[in-house]
Amino acid sequence: MKVSCYYRIPLLLSVLLLPYWSVITAQSEYFFGIGLGSFKYILILIIYIALSLAVLLARIPVILSAGNLLLITFVFFVFFRGMHNSSFWLVAEAIKYEFFYMVIGLFSVFKIYLDSEFLESLLNTFIFHFVMVVTISIIQFINYDITEAVYRSSIEEIGNLTLAIGYRLNSLLLNPINYAAFLIISFSAISIKTKSHWIWIALLLVTIAGVYYSYSRLAMIALITVSAYLFFVRLPENKTIAFIFFTVVLSVLLFTVFGGFINISPRFSDLTNIDTYLSNIRIRNWINAFTNMGDFELFFGMGAGLSSPSDLIVQEYGAYKIENTFVSYFFQYGLIGLLLYISVLFLFLKNVLALRVSHPNIFHFFNAFLIVWIVMSMGNDFYRNLPFVFLFWIFFLISSTLSRSGSERENRNNYFNHI
Repeated sequence: MKVSCYYRIPLLLSVLLLPYWSVITAQSEYFFGIGLGSFKYILILIIYIALSLAVLLARIPVILSAGNLLLITFVFFVFFRGMHNSSFWLVAEAIKYEFFYMVIGLFSVFKIYLDSEFLESLLNTFIFHFVMVVTISIIQFINYDITEAVYRSSIEEIGNLTLAIGYRLNSLLLNPINYAAFLIISFSAISIKTKSHWIWIALLLVTIAGVYYSYSRLAMIALITVSAYLFFVRLPENKTIAFIFFTVVLSVLLFTVFGGFINISPRFSDLTNIDTYLSNIRIRNWINAFTNMGDFELFFGMGAGLSSPSDLIVQEYGAYKIENTFVSYFFQYGLIGLLLYISVLFLFLKNVLALRVSHPNIFHFFNAFLIVWIVMSMGNDFYRNLPFVFLFWIFFLISSTLSRSGSERENRNNYFNHI
């Protein structure tokens, strides 16, 4: 049995199930009376065990590179600085939503082997996600009452689904913002695998509709950016002509929409209005949080868990509702923590760029993921948001491993693949 099987199956199973964990929990509690909310952590523990077994049984060596030392420094700084927080519950929140997933990234210091079959299965998993999410979205759009059947709760209890302009699609992702971001990521995978330009355009239109009815402005920005990237990926020749064509089409579209010739939701028509961002309540929350930081905290932060999107945690434990990954890192871990986090992002990007020739499909997919991650992080705490924080560290592990690998034949010769 290949050592890689120890971790390949748990990794793929987690990528398959974790995005829908809210639905799985709701249905299991409804039919069997068993709540599975905390069982998702068992899946992560299984990944820990599987990776640890692979490292021990195959005697996989540690790679002491500059990138790995940076990663270790980041994780340990965040962890030990986070423990400084005097509130046990806030530290517990940070462990549950942040540190628990960072450990997966730490396994990138080992020279783990990943084969082409695993990478192909990873992309196929996201193609499955796209089909599932879009199917439920269409049904939800036709008959919104299905939402209550999917989550076994009323629309009011689910929350974040109603705006003055109407109901928001959330499909199987509970939160409309999560749904839109996950839809874009899944669209990226199926785009890379689709050869026909006409099918790609049809898939893009479906994705645009899904993101539009999530009423997430950041998701729309992320979709435009990812679509532009994938558009040029699909046109390897005559990129200058393609760029001019795309720019003209986008300019006409924006002029038509923002010029008032087509009526669209006010959620999107004010995207170019600077007041939309300056008057956002998030900005006021950031200013309020910063006023509580002293000189020491500017460099080392206020402590883990003090940035939370949960109103309950904010009210009960004095956390702040910041909803921006970069601002949250600065507030919790100071300037040092923020710079380390940005350095890890650049390390991730460096690893991905190394895959351009050896693994082009994964290269483009991870680039699209990073675009979504960075754009959505501007208005959300994606660093602690499942499934995205899980995907971030899984993809970091994969990119780090692949970027150090030579050919698949060389890997097979250098590592113990059988026990």
